[in-house]
Amino acid sequence: MLPTSGADAEDCWTAIRAVLSRNPADSILGMLAAGPLEDLVQHAGPQFIDRIELEARRNPAFRHLLGGVWESSTPDVWARISAARGGTW
Repeated sequence: MLPTSGADAEDCWTAIRAVLSRNPADSILGMLAAGPLEDLVQHAGPQFIDRIELEARRNPAFRHLLGGVWESSTPDVWARISAARGGTW
């Protein structure tokens, strides 16, 4: 699901968090990071960066998940994601 509208991005965000809450296997985490989360960052990063940072501070599993996202979005958003994920992965 590519988050091409605000509603799509919200659905993507909700789905990412729902899957992560189920403590999925590493293979699923890899797909979640490189797929939906990476797409969200690329297509809606500026709109979601505050939530991404907050979730990374609250949730070590989400912070770890950010480590599987390849660089994308704007330089400002990417700098904030790099800081939010710390040295994970």
